[in-house]
Amino acid sequence: MDDPRGLDSRGSKLAVRDITTSCKRWSPTRSKNLLVNQQCPRPAQPPSNAAPRRKQHHEAPPDLAALRFQAATEARLAKQHEQAAALYETFLKLHPNDPRASLVAFELGRTRMDVLGDPARAISALQRSLRLGPQSPFREDALARLVRLHEAQGQSRECARIQQTYVREYPQGRLIGDVRQRCGDL
Repeated sequence: MDDPRGLDSRGSKLAVRDITTSCKRWSPTRSKNLLVNQQCPRPAQPPSNAAPRRKQHHEAPPDLAALRFQAATEARLAKQHEQAAALYETFLKLHPNDPRASLVAFELGRTRMDVLGDPARAISALQRSLRLGPQSPFREDALARLVRLHEAQGQSRECARIQQTYVREYPQGRLIGDVRQRCGDL
């Protein structure tokens, strides 16, 4: 007789079979979506006076990172910029390794720069965006924004360093004219 954990008498996993031919049970401890052939004992009939049993649903937990990302984006689109910034910060704190973290840091920096007027924290967020996504599609924009922010903060060395990085990486970039005009000529 098969082991209820889905193992045969030798301790090997039982073969996966067509779901329509036998009883199957999904177990979250096994690899995703793996259906293992198991014996299906018939459920005992509850006594006639027993309360009906609730059906247990084993749903996947919600993707909290996706929900937080969506909430922050919706707040930004609704022009609730303070709330959006707070939600972006929470996302980065709780999901630093999420694939969207670089985009979230970029959006946070953009919001702090363009709307909230917080250049020091905008610089921090944009630098984080570059660290998290060195090949991101918004890298060019992040570098150009950092050039403008450092120039506005009077940080000429850092401005020139990032300007050189931009010119080296994007010699034909769409923002090259603006970047070249800042921090002095190269």
